[in-house]
Amino acid sequence: MLGTERACFSNYSIIGKPGSVQASDASYIALVVAVIIGTAVGEEITGTSPSR
Repeated sequence: MLGTERACFSNYSIIGKPGSVQASDASYIALVVAVIIGTAVGEEITGTSPSR
């Protein structure tokens, strides 16, 4: 809960100071880092979501 609160506060402060473009850039960078980490630990990258 505190982590989510901290992330929301950080996002609002990023939007307020530098602007919305930098805030969206931070979101895209997080996705790229997540893919890199997933690949490093052996996850397979696919273009589809897992079947249910």
